[in-house]
Amino acid sequence: MAVRGEEETSVMLAHRPDLAHGDRADQQSGEDQKRLANLKHAYTGIWWYASQPNHYRGDRSYGNKELRDLALNLEAGLLAEMIRSVNKDTVTLELQKRFFEDSERPLKTKQ
Repeated sequence: MAVRGEEETSVMLAHRPDLAHGDRADQQSGEDQKRLANLKHAYTGIWWYASQPNHYRGDRSYGNKELRDLALNLEAGLLAEMIRSVNKDTVTLELQKRFFEDSERPLKTKQ
């Protein structure tokens, strides 16, 4: 299945419209090249390059203002929710402290 690119392009239009060059959309393929398809259930540091060596996905012409606004509002809401949860968090520091204490005496830690 081909990726049309409406989400990626719309998000790019929201954040950096100067980098969404619609006039160049037909110069190179935005199709997934599937160059790491032989790796099953594996993730690599070059997954994007392996899939999209031209550094973009889909077709820029499908991006639109409505999806851009929807994506931007969703991202802003998710970011605000994440910040609120981090501010309320009382577990992470305790776990981190316990981890570092236990790492100093690994054979004495509870299993």
